[in-house]
Amino acid sequence: MTHSSALLLALLVGHLACFGQVAPQKTSQQIDSILAEWQTGQGPGCAVAISRNDSILYSRGFGLANLEDAVPNSPQSVYYLASLAKQFTGYCLALLIRDGNLKPDDDVRTYLPWLPDYGRKISVANLLYHTSGLRDQFTLLPFVGFNLDGQLSQEMALGLIKKQRTLNFPPGEKFSYCNTNYILLAEILSKVSGKSLAAFADSAIFRPLQMNSSRFVRSSTEIIKNRANSYAGVASAYGNVSHNIYTQGDGGLFSSVSDMAKWMRHLYQLNEKDSALFQLLTTPGRLNNGHPLAYAMGIIPDQYGHYRRLMHKGALAGYKNFMAIYPQPKLGIIILTNGDDGPKTNRAMEAILGVLLPLPPAANWPTETRKTVVIPAELAGDYITHSGSQIHITLKEGKLFDGDLELSSHTDHRFRQIANPQSHYHFIKVAKGYGLEVEKPGPNAAAVYRTIPSTEKAVLKDFIGSYSTTEVDFNFTISLSKGRLWLSNNRHGRHELRTVGANDLYTDLFFVDHFVAIRSEKGKITALEYASGDTAGLLFEKH
Repeated sequence: MTHSSALLLALLVGHLACFGQVAPQKTSQQIDSILAEWQTGQGPGCAVAISRNDSILYSRGFGLANLEDAVPNSPQSVYYLASLAKQFTGYCLALLIRDGNLKPDDDVRTYLPWLPDYGRKISVANLLYHTSGLRDQFTLLPFVGFNLDGQLSQEMALGLIKKQRTLNFPPGEKFSYCNTNYILLAEILSKVSGKSLAAFADSAIFRPLQMNSSRFVRSSTEIIKNRANSYAGVASAYGNVSHNIYTQGDGGLFSSVSDMAKWMRHLYQLNEKDSALFQLLTTPGRLNNGHPLAYAMGIIPDQYGHYRRLMHKGALAGYKNFMAIYPQPKLGIIILTNGDDGPKTNRAMEAILGVLLPLPPAANWPTETRKTVVIPAELAGDYITHSGSQIHITLKEGKLFDGDLELSSHTDHRFRQIANPQSHYHFIKVAKGYGLEVEKPGPNAAAVYRTIPSTEKAVLKDFIGSYSTTEVDFNFTISLSKGRLWLSNNRHGRHELRTVGANDLYTDLFFVDHFVAIRSEKGKITALEYASGDTAGLLFEKH
């Protein structure tokens, strides 16, 4: 630790130590002011708790938990945690690993023999660190006609997973956040321990920590006392938004900020009580090539200024949640909301941090170094990823731009965004033009782009035909009418296709928005690969 960071930490510890059991009135008023926009009296809101050492510094609710009966939010209001549940699943798996009942390198098919054999081993660690290559069940649901107002159970999700015949990528080769991984971890835990995730977490976590309002829920029929309902809308136009996902491991957990304050204290004190378990839980995984990830066992370790942070967010329906833990100086902040406003949740967390963990002046931070170089004109142009994301790079008056974002140069081929210096651009000379890798903050690997030559055009008639796959219950035809391509499906009707270059197809059908043509050695289209977001390799064979 540097002298300046040690001094900062000492000052902060001293500042927080004087809080005692509650934050000073001035600090509480500052936090109240930050959260006041939720205190409308007519709409949904949030509950917030801040823990420090063994104390609760701040705990309060804003807005309404139930609009119909005007029930206010409180620290005891029970929210759906969404992906915040993953850290509890990760903790339960870490206990099994610590006690020798499970090994990170174990083949998941040892415990789940019904999972298809993909020709490569998927390990327990691949699931924990999101490097399995499996597809997310949320990506597959629309293909099988899942109604957004319907309900997804653990059993339905497992049925979708069993039908996957290919992977997005070889296990361990890249990171791709995927709920399927943690659904399968819940099943492995059950197989190894003989208990459901709900029962295991209750005996290992909730009861010992007296988290009496916390539990995993499998069905919408279960009664949840003090539930904060889910809403979306603005001002007086709020409406109910169904929480309809009841899978286990990736989510499924309900809790309150009062309970979560106990959990946060447990985590930041765990380093002293059981450092081996703490390290197991919070150390990021690695790819096959040894490259470290930015994801641990259901939790994201990162930095906030000089401080190490353990954080995760969770979002589903109107629930938008954010938890951040600082092992030093033993501080935890939890914000649970029920009004479908993720940006507001993020802003509130940043503002609260500004009060409790003030960062040093910008002058003390490394300044951006900018070199004056002659930028090759060939770097400008249109670029596309395999998944269909596009960016337009322009060169104006000797400066390079990604859309409206100016890039600063470090070498002829390496750049950073001026507005966000952690976003890196690396142009790579290839046979025809340039390729581009864009790396942005977060656990995801750099996005790889290829250039789209202006001369590359699609031959529309090549795409005409019928397409189907065995992985999902979805088939379609592509026809050509008056110079325009159309995709038709019995369930979803007719949608126009747009081509980019010779092989990329786009639709306005939200769940199948981008295809890549797969061609034989002679150039004939044999299949279309659905490639969008983190999904790849889902082939629709042409007939």
